[in-house]
Amino acid sequence: MQAESEMKGAFSEVLEDLFNQFPGVESVSWVQYTPYFNDGDECVFGTSASYPSMIFVDDKEDAREQYMYGEGFYTGEKDELEAEREPAYNAFAKFLSQFPDELLKSAFGDHARITVTREGVEVDTFDHD
Repeated sequence: MQAESEMKGAFSEVLEDLFNQFPGVESVSWVQYTPYFNDGDECVFGTSASYPSMIFVDDKEDAREQYMYGEGFYTGEKDELEAEREPAYNAFAKFLSQFPDELLKSAFGDHARITVTREGVEVDTFDHD
């Protein structure tokens, strides 16, 4: 229990630093769950923390969510706005990808959507097929 509490504290501190470094980021989120069925293969817990979803402050008006994956945006060609946002995305994705899935499961649970803002971490139930 103490190790989990210490991990959450360190996790929050680094995320606070990232939000300060990239003031245009409104929130970052990911899902984590064990599938109920995997076409006959073993159902193994996993997360999307390495390719989180992000909302930027200037998206707030129409609440568009920017989905970006891996080392950059999945759309291929980058427009000016994507190029501007990419360093923030890569910094958050790199940080989150350092945590093993089992540690994220222990910290935030299974079948969960985790949303991180400047105010803190919110964990909601994630329904999936």
